[in-house]
Parts: sequence; C-alpha cells; structure tokens
Amino acid sequence: LPEAVARVLHAVRLEHRLAQSEARLAGIVASATDALLTVEHDLRIGFANAAAEEMFRFPAREMPGQSLPHFIPDILAILDRGPDARSDAGSIRAIEGDGFQGAR
Repeated sequence: LPEAVARVLHAVRLEHRLAQSEARLAGIVASATDALLTVEHDLRIGFANAAAEEMFRFPAREMPGQSLPHFIPDILAILDRGPDARSDAGSIRAIEGDGFQGAR
C-alpha cells in the first residue's frame, strides 16, 4: 500500500508541475508581440497567437487547419533559403527537432 500511495503522490506532483509549466507557456505566448505559429509537416497551421491574428488580419482561432501558403504565398521559396530566411513577412525561423529542415 505505501508503494501505491507513493506512486499516486508522484503522479499528482508531476501533473501539478505540468499544469504550472503549461500556464507559464500560455502566458508567454499570449503576451508575445511577435506572431507565433506552429506548423505541421504538411504546412497546415496548428496554432496561432493573437499577434499572428493582428499580422495576418485573420482570426487566430480560425487559423488552425489553414494552409501556411495561404498567408505567406512564397513560404516554400523562403524556407529553401535556410533557417534564418527573411521575406516581406519578416524573419521566419523554422525548427524541427534539433535543427532546421526546409519544407519541400
């Protein structure tokens, strides 16, 4: 029984730490003045913050599932230029795993 209680307490502590970490991240993302997007490997937007909504003049809550080229038509050419490519849209940094991988 003590081992089971210890496992449960450990799981509760981990869940609490995860909730705190998620709250911190949500605060950072919400207060970011730069547009932040997560993009899936098929170039569909997974998440957009309020600054992205302002930049693209499109509701952030409606961006998930949209194609990134819809918002940045020359994204493939930009990504092929390298990890710190610049465009009229500003700086674009693509990170996948431990480094950059341009979309094809």
